[in-house]
Amino acid sequence: MKATKKILKSIKKCGGVIIDSGDDGFACQLPRIGITVQYSLCIIASWGEGWDHVSIHAKANNGEFVPFWEDMCFVKNIFFTGTETVIQYHPAKKNYVNQHQHTLHLWRPQNKEIQLPPTNLV
Repeated sequence: MKATKKILKSIKKCGGVIIDSGDDGFACQLPRIGITVQYSLCIIASWGEGWDHVSIHAKANNGEFVPFWEDMCFVKNIFFTGTETVIQYHPAKKNYVNQHQHTLHLWRPQNKEIQLPPTNLV
């Protein structure tokens, strides 16, 4: 994950606001403009227990919705460097936790590289 100062600078540059912060993370909102609606990305970022984690859901006047792929790429570029691989997990059903139905998560272990498949398989 990028240094906190760099992340905060990027958030402010794109018109975002910090909602809450602590020693191990913070919450913010980033404005986005879609084809037919203006909306916000609600984000919680944390870096505890050996993991970098960013959760994202989208919110508009007419309700909440799952972020678009472009939103996830946008957020990934704010929080992580171009050389870092992050992942969205789909755990086994017995381990599945859903505390907010419209939220997607980006994860990255801090002390391990995420193994990727060969590029010819992607």
